[in-house]
Amino acid sequence: MAIFLQVRASGLHLMLDALHVHEVLGMEPAGDAARTHVQWRHDVLAAVDVARLLGVEPAEPCMGVVYSPDDGPLPVMLLVDEVLGLKSLQTQDWSELPGVPASTAQLFDKVWLEPDAQRQSLRLRHPIGAALFSAR
Repeated sequence: MAIFLQVRASGLHLMLDALHVHEVLGMEPAGDAARTHVQWRHDVLAAVDVARLLGVEPAEPCMGVVYSPDDGPLPVMLLVDEVLGLKSLQTQDWSELPGVPASTAQLFDKVWLEPDAQRQSLRLRHPIGAALFSAR
């Protein structure tokens, strides 16, 4: 069994490996300027608007998830619309991704079909190079 943090960015639901989540924070609105960096503790982290990254209509993200995408020295701040909570899932709870573009397959490896809510949540690969976030 593994624990995942379920988040929403625009209309997409994502699952993040909770072992790599450092903190969840409420965020102040960024205003007109796109937020590219945020201060966290004593560091400055790259900020990634997940909706923009995925090419969906962005809303004003109001939550930040400090997440380590790989074994790099610093995590990144994933900006999302909503944090839905922790989910404990077994290996058999995951399904294979349907045919998706290669750019999508670089980011996600499985999908959870949530029966109660009738929605799909994509599992973010881990490890995943932090550079992948900035290359989009």
